[in-house]
Amino acid sequence: MKFIRPCLAAIGLLLSITSVASAASPKVLYGAAGSYSANNCENQIDCTPTYEYTGGSECTKNCLSGAPAGGTFNFSLLGSGKHPPSPCVSKKVTGTVEVLWADHTTTTASIAGKASKKGGYSLKLTVTGGTNTFYAPGPVTKGFVSHPPSPCSPGSFAGSLTFSH
Repeated sequence: MKFIRPCLAAIGLLLSITSVASAASPKVLYGAAGSYSANNCENQIDCTPTYEYTGGSECTKNCLSGAPAGGTFNFSLLGSGKHPPSPCVSKKVTGTVEVLWADHTTTTASIAGKASKKGGYSLKLTVTGGTNTFYAPGPVTKGFVSHPPSPCSPGSFAGSLTFSH
């Protein structure tokens, strides 16, 4: 038993060193805001919620040289499994995001997310393509998008995207 604890500690240290080494450069954080719309599944039996987020983003933290300063984006999300109390909030979402950066390059990513207690979706994005060479395809990045107080109705949202370099 006294050998197990040091081994577990060593494994934990190795994992944290590995994750720090793979994330050597800081993650670039973008603030995002814009318009939100969803199909209203309130009174429908077989309704797949869809969510559209369109807006702008601007670098707010770790704005590295070579990273895009900001741009416009479009999130398209499909929901699965309705989450009470709102019939228009899904437990899980999948979809894509397309970003047109201010320098006219693009980044596309696939999205997987889940409902958050913060009134939106916590997202994991995997860059899948685009013309922006700063964000090459591959690593999973994070994001958060909120929905309006009434998720069945159009409105505005705020959020953040964190891209790995």
